[in-house]
Amino acid sequence: MNKIKTIGLTIVSSVLPLLASAQALEKYGAIGGGSPASMAGSQTISTGNVQTYIGNILNWVFYFFIVLAVVFILIAAFSYLTAGGDEQKITKAKNELIYAIIAVVIAVLAKSIVALIAGIAGTSNVGL
Repeated sequence: MNKIKTIGLTIVSSVLPLLASAQALEKYGAIGGGSPASMAGSQTISTGNVQTYIGNILNWVFYFFIVLAVVFILIAAFSYLTAGGDEQKITKAKNELIYAIIAVVIAVLAKSIVALIAGIAGTSNVGL
C-alpha cells in the first residue's frame, strides 16, 4: 500500500509543476511567438502584482492539496475494497477516508472564509 501512495505522490508532484510552467510561458509570450529573452524585464513588480502572484501561488497550493486529497480518497477506497473482511484493515481504510474528506472540507472552508472576509472588507484582489 505504501508503494501505491509513493507512486501516486510521485506522479502528482511530477506533473503539476510542468502544467504551471507551461501556463507561465504561454502567459508571458514564450509560447506562440515570444522568446524567453523577451520575458526578462517585461514585468515590473508593484504591490498589485505581488498580491496577484501570492494569490496565484496560494491557489496552486489549494488545488494541489485538493488533488492530493482525491488521491488519498482513492487509496482509502482501494484499501477498503481489498480488506477482505479483516476488521482492522476496514477500520484503517474508513479512518483514512474520513481524514481525507475532513482535509477537503477544511480546505474548502478556508478558501470560502477568505473570500467571505474579502467580500465584507470590500477587497477584490485576494487572488481567488
